[in-house]
Amino acid sequence: MMVKLSYIKRGSGFPELKRVHVAAEVGAGNARSTLSIALSNPARAFISLSFDVPLPHDAAIVGLRLRAEGQLLAGLLGLPPALQGTYSSRVDDRRPSAMIARDGPEGWRALVGLPGRFDATLHLEIEHSLLWLPDNLWEYRFPLVSMRVEGALQTLRRPTATAC
Repeated sequence: MMVKLSYIKRGSGFPELKRVHVAAEVGAGNARSTLSIALSNPARAFISLSFDVPLPHDAAIVGLRLRAEGQLLAGLLGLPPALQGTYSSRVDDRRPSAMIARDGPEGWRALVGLPGRFDATLHLEIEHSLLWLPDNLWEYRFPLVSMRVEGALQTLRRPTATAC
């Protein structure tokens, strides 16, 4: 499944969402999905992004990676108090960084820091259940995310989805 999203504003110094891709491996009633979000920071200034990742109650984030300038950086996965200091120090140093933590019973919040004029791809690995249908079929569902720039709301156009 490929989901394409585009910003309403372009070229205004806001980060650009280049591509969103979902890949999944399914079997035995479960799925491991990888959500890849390609971003570009065209501005000169460092930016911090926040992604809200709503998930069903039986789903969990099991991995986080940030690919930037050919390097694969391990993201921080855990509870906010334990990781906020490490993430903040990377942001203070203006280095590419990513962390994700639970944000309520059915959601997660990912934070991504990008230096100016920098491209990166965030990869989230999610384990979740397939839905059993009455016709003895499994259904795969993937939740979409909302994206906002810290300190300013960035509105997305209605997404178009193409399943293949």
